[in-house]
Amino acid sequence: MLVGQALVAFLGIIILVWILTCIAQMLAELIRSALVAFLAAIAFQIFLTPDSLLPSILIGFLAFALTLHGGLKTRQKRSAEARRKALNTKPRVRGAPRPSTLPAVPVEPIEKTLNLPDGAALIAAWDKATELCPWDDFADVRESCARLLALARGEQAADFDLIECASFVRTQVPALIAETAKFCESCSREQKKDATRDLARQLRDIGAMAKDKHTQHINDVSDNLLIRRAHIAERLSSFSRKQK
Repeated sequence: MLVGQALVAFLGIIILVWILTCIAQMLAELIRSALVAFLAAIAFQIFLTPDSLLPSILIGFLAFALTLHGGLKTRQKRSAEARRKALNTKPRVRGAPRPSTLPAVPVEPIEKTLNLPDGAALIAAWDKATELCPWDDFADVRESCARLLALARGEQAADFDLIECASFVRTQVPALIAETAKFCESCSREQKKDATRDLARQLRDIGAMAKDKHTQHINDVSDNLLIRRAHIAERLSSFSRKQK
């Protein structure tokens, strides 16, 4: 204990001596510059009026004061510029408007944006997943799952594979997150680490599946649209030929 206090006191003395040394060097430099100006002013005044010594001394003192004041101002300006560069900020122009300090607009959950019927449960589940795996960002996975659910909601019986995939996401994602959270409440630290790592991996696998299914559906719809347009163009061309 005494050794630690002595070490702290010794370091404090070293820092204090260093600060005083820097201040002394700065003052010595300023005084040296001012003294040179003082002697130069006296010599110049004596050269002009050799018979009068008092005005020369007064002018020397004036030059000394002005040089010392200018040196202090220069030091302050350099210190301010150094702090500004360190903070990487720009000097504020006098009269310029201050930057806006409006609060950031909160981002609405994707489930609420898409107006999913079971959005509240999904929002709670993804929030819990983020709490369990704070190192991972599930934003892209979450959006892929939500867009698949929104797409399946309007498909009814048109695409059974899409509806089955959406049903899997709707039921398994909240269940997987809830059961992992329950397991982590009573397991060891190492078991929790493994469980949350597996949770993050499986959620990403589910998100990749949802994204692939969504992309496949969009491509199928696009192909059907191209076929429809080609059919319409062919019939229009046929009608035009018959009219001629």
